[in-house]
Amino acid sequence: MLADADGSGATNGRSRSYANGRSSQGLPIAATTNGTPKSGSSKNGTSKPRPPEKYFNHDREEVTRILIQALSDMGYHSAAQDVSETSGYELESPTVASFRTAILEGDWAEAEELLDVTVSSSEVGGSRNNGLVLAPGADRTIMRFWIRQQKYLELLERKEHDKALMVYPAIGALNAEAPSLYSDHICNPLDFPTESVFELDDHAGEVWQVVFSHDGTKLASCGSDKQVIIWEVPSFKILHSLKDHDDGVGNVAWSWDDSMLVTCCRDRYARLWNINTGRCRQLLYRYEEPVSSCVWAPDDKSFIIGSLDKVGSLVQWDLFAEKIHDWKGPQRVEELALSPDGRWLVAMDCEKHIHVYNFRTREFAYKLDLKCRLTSLCISQNSRHLLVNQTNGYAQLVDLVSRTPILSYTGHIGGEFVIRASLGGADEMFVIAGSDDGFINIWNKATTNCIHRLPAHSPRCNSVSWCPTNPQLFASCGDDGKIKIWSNDTWRRNQRQQAAIRGSNV
Repeated sequence: MLADADGSGATNGRSRSYANGRSSQGLPIAATTNGTPKSGSSKNGTSKPRPPEKYFNHDREEVTRILIQALSDMGYHSAAQDVSETSGYELESPTVASFRTAILEGDWAEAEELLDVTVSSSEVGGSRNNGLVLAPGADRTIMRFWIRQQKYLELLERKEHDKALMVYPAIGALNAEAPSLYSDHICNPLDFPTESVFELDDHAGEVWQVVFSHDGTKLASCGSDKQVIIWEVPSFKILHSLKDHDDGVGNVAWSWDDSMLVTCCRDRYARLWNINTGRCRQLLYRYEEPVSSCVWAPDDKSFIIGSLDKVGSLVQWDLFAEKIHDWKGPQRVEELALSPDGRWLVAMDCEKHIHVYNFRTREFAYKLDLKCRLTSLCISQNSRHLLVNQTNGYAQLVDLVSRTPILSYTGHIGGEFVIRASLGGADEMFVIAGSDDGFINIWNKATTNCIHRLPAHSPRCNSVSWCPTNPQLFASCGDDGKIKIWSNDTWRRNQRQQAAIRGSNV
């Protein structure tokens, strides 16, 4: 916009228009847009002398408009109006003020309607125009995209998902060109995250697991050094170091709103943490064996703990450490997974089986023998498929409804240690897993073809987590005590530019 001022006076960010198309003497004068000076009026056949264009070698219009803005910001609206009427300069046109108010108040339909009548600065010239005047190089389509994107994000924040989904296709239509029907689409291989862009070494021992928060703004890591580190994304600076553990931490679980974290420790305790403060909220009942895993209920009001203790191996707890339900299964539980729709609760035992429960009814559904010792579980976002990693160098995709393995992924090396596999990328198109030889293996989920094999850690890569909000970002960890952040050169370049901008604003 050509409106230079962005005053934030006592009118909720909306600047008053002072002249309203008339001079201080009440005679009609030429309309102005975005601060364009008004033409002088004539009276009794005489012309009012125009003041010089320069004021102490500064542009008089710029000085006057800055003065009007300053008076308005300080609350002296009458004085600002007097200066505006006397000088013939406006801070902004009524249309600009209306557009600003529509954006600030979330009136997206009004904002788009006003945007539809915009004209470029080259089209205005000396003609009369009360619409929005776009600055040189401004793109109306991009501006409309920003409006709809903000509308979409605010609907998601209010959990109005159905309305948000109605906005999403419109965003895509604005942000994409129709592909040619004569050629197949080919993704740019340089966009795939195959470069290590960060290396974090703040852990003092082996790192066993990394997990991104659901909103992609934080990363949790845990391992043998008795601490859990919470990292800020994308700067990867330490937000909190959770050190109240008496042994290694093998598993962490984010609440769905990312405000809480459960840590599962070999000291036989599970702990509930407040992520905003970095403090422990609850220390749960002490088990007879190490606590192995945790998943959160969809309502964030309770969570399920799995342990190697046969007595209480699968128990649901509330936020006050009160027991809600005990499944009293005979198996020792090494890993848990809960489907996003809240239907399936899957427990992995210490042998070759998965035990599937209907979480809504808390009833046992079935048991599946996968013929080999298992190391990790991951349920897809559509709640239909379960990815199971095994010690024999196989990962299998199991259909939870038909109760059968449907796809297998090979090429990585298993072993006797816990090595995790997960789903990730855009629309969970990929399967990714660590390996006993320190490599990261990435497969196309649908074709099962291994598309990348990346050297990562030594001696082994224990866990890999794909950022749920950025398909070009994932993290890995290993026995070398390092966490590596993987992306591409474009992401690295963008981060450098943003860091430079932040530095210039200090």
